[in-house]
Amino acid sequence: MDKNDLISRNALLKNGTRIVGNIRLPDGRTIRVEGISVPEIEYAPAVDPEEMWPKGKWIKHDDYTECSVCEYWYDSPEDETADYRPNYCPNCGAYMREDQG
Repeated sequence: MDKNDLISRNALLKNGTRIVGNIRLPDGRTIRVEGISVPEIEYAPAVDPEEMWPKGKWIKHDDYTECSVCEYWYDSPEDETADYRPNYCPNCGAYMREDQG
């Protein structure tokens, strides 16, 4: 598993084997602990963050450009091209591409 993997908490909790045991503390008390086995965490399904992020596109109007997801807009010159637009909406964080939305 790569150190940058994100795992699905819901899938892990749904499919993971619960380990239950007792631990004796130095002061003599015993506490009950629960957890999930390490191998199950290692092989938990990974999540692609790109799939979770909203996707949109910039909509160019005469004197402003608008986010197709949240309708955030900013003043833009008439000659602005896609090369000068941000890749992400600063308001909602949507990933912007010209061929989607």
